[in-house]
Amino acid sequence: MINRRHFNGLAGGSIAALLAGIRPTSAADDIERVIIGIDGDIKTFNILQRFDNSWFPSTLYFERLTAMDYGPEFKIRPQLAKSWEVSDDGLVYTFRLQEGVTWHDGAPFTSRDVKYTFETIVANNTYSAPPLKVISSIETPDDLTLILRMSRPSASFMPAIATYPRFAILPAHLYEGKSWDDHPNNMNPVGTGPFRFQEHRPGEYIAFTRYDGYWGEKPAIKQVIYRIIPEPNIQVAQLQSGEIHALNNPPPLAMEPILNNFPGCTVDSPAGPMTYYLAFNVTKAPFDKAEVRQALARAIDRNVLAERASLGIYRPAAGTYVSAIDWAFDDNVRLPTLDLAKAGEMLDAAGYPLNGGIRFAFDLWVSRPTEITSAQIIREQLKAIGVDVRINQMEDILMRSTMPKLEHAAYIYGNWWGPDPSEWAQYTVSKGPWNHMGYSNPEVDKLFDEGDLALTEDGRKAAYSAIQKILLEEMPRVPLFDSGPYSFARRTDLTGWFSEDPVSYRSDLRRVRKAT
Repeated sequence: MINRRHFNGLAGGSIAALLAGIRPTSAADDIERVIIGIDGDIKTFNILQRFDNSWFPSTLYFERLTAMDYGPEFKIRPQLAKSWEVSDDGLVYTFRLQEGVTWHDGAPFTSRDVKYTFETIVANNTYSAPPLKVISSIETPDDLTLILRMSRPSASFMPAIATYPRFAILPAHLYEGKSWDDHPNNMNPVGTGPFRFQEHRPGEYIAFTRYDGYWGEKPAIKQVIYRIIPEPNIQVAQLQSGEIHALNNPPPLAMEPILNNFPGCTVDSPAGPMTYYLAFNVTKAPFDKAEVRQALARAIDRNVLAERASLGIYRPAAGTYVSAIDWAFDDNVRLPTLDLAKAGEMLDAAGYPLNGGIRFAFDLWVSRPTEITSAQIIREQLKAIGVDVRINQMEDILMRSTMPKLEHAAYIYGNWWGPDPSEWAQYTVSKGPWNHMGYSNPEVDKLFDEGDLALTEDGRKAAYSAIQKILLEEMPRVPLFDSGPYSFARRTDLTGWFSEDPVSYRSDLRRVRKAT
């Protein structure tokens, strides 16, 4: 039996206005070129294969069934699916697909493409696989209908497939029966999105052109170029000079107030569940002992970090989950307060007494400006208890690709742990694709499953509260500051960016127009 938990879109033509722009474009409206600064090259355009710098650019050429707004309400909007229905027991999802959608090579998009993509993600056990493993079977009764039958209810399923580009749909007619590892379309992508791949000049730029056969409203932008600019400060300088129109990633936090006060520039900062944290490799000494991890948590001044590293933009972390997701955050589960004497006692008891003023030293991996600043502050703070921090600054894509090997002692990073707590699970459960701590607790894994099974908010909250208490005791990482935006820096001579009202999914360029 199908209930009315569904989304049929907005009536009449209003859905086209919401998703693709308020008015159709004309030749006079056309924007010849938009240039976006990106910090590194793309190794694969198939973002389903593995994480890559194509993460946000992929939203130009690939599309998902649904897409979640990048704040502030995180609404799930139709994309390749125009509507969906969920059965009362949460075990059957029925999607009605958009009509008249074609791939960039002219082939029709059908439900077979979705079935192929989801089944292959699971078969390849990619980093996108965990939320899809609850699907027991996929049916395609016709080209525009997709039925997912679930092995159990999953409260996080719809947020999971809508939040990030990792659930883009691939063209089955090009990929079926072939390995993803060396597929030629990994570097020559064919999608259904409003822009099609044009050219990749390694180390210089990636270019896309408007797809005039796009099923939705045609964008005004004729060409989008991602210019490869590794240095954040150079990206900012080129944004100020007007050489580029926007930044792919957030600017350094120290640059946000400067850009906001610079003529022709602005930074949009919708609130979100962004969290910065110090994570330990719990499989290696000295961080294989919870007492050591607890001691460092008592020696880090999170108020100073929030003020200096985030310039007061973020809140000092209060607990082991992000306080911005207030319904799931347990206000009674609080991180320890600053106590250097207690930290020293705990390290003594753990077998790390002072020896010539030093207890131990460890390498701390970082890659991006905010994490680097945080590491420098933490290095000074931990000197007070005799811990020597050696900062190892790396290129971000290298650090991300190396962390799964667990060669590090600790690292600082910032990620979104929401808007659904299932995203937090990806960084915490034993086999989570972003758990680079070597941390494993079957009870935590079980509680995350229980939180996903519970279809009421109260039921989910109870499971997440229990997880927060366990993480407080075991402390595999120390949250530093959270509840801040994943900012977007841009020029103001164009308007209609995804970060403006009405907010859309990140890197949606369909509504961008010349400012009047």
